[in-house]
Amino acid sequence: MPGRAWNENLAYFCLKTACMNKKDAARLLFMEGLKQGDIAKLLRIAPNTVSAWKASGEWEEKRIGFETLKDNSAGRIMRLIDYQIRALEARTEEWRAEAEAGGGKPPRLIERGDIDALQKLWTTVKAEQRKWGDYVSVLKEFMDWLSQHDIELAKSASDRADYFLNEKRKVL
Repeated sequence: MPGRAWNENLAYFCLKTACMNKKDAARLLFMEGLKQGDIAKLLRIAPNTVSAWKASGEWEEKRIGFETLKDNSAGRIMRLIDYQIRALEARTEEWRAEAEAGGGKPPRLIERGDIDALQKLWTTVKAEQRKWGDYVSVLKEFMDWLSQHDIELAKSASDRADYFLNEKRKVL
């Protein structure tokens, strides 16, 4: 569990950004892998409340489904990228063979649409990898480490950390 300064600032951040109420903040933190007890402490609510919300909202099932879907989606996209690349390689090999048989005629270039399609697939995979929750998790871990090594620095950095997370949430 992170240090007190980080807990208070994360709870404040979760409640004050994006009109997020305690239940929504708790769900988000649960989906990011925090334990119910930690969520209750962060949001200053009873552990039974988190447990009730978790049960009524079927958070566990949704978290498992979300992780499975995320893994499956990324895997399918990577297989599509691999297929596209193999198809393009086969096509360029045919074009090169045609060019050699054609007596010095230059080989054709890969069409812009094919390159764009690969770029869009790759962007989809990369976008999935950078979620707001990822920033929350990494910054939480860093602030925990910092509070163990230099509590004063952690306290002074917590406002900047909140600001950074808020800015990232806006662009992701």
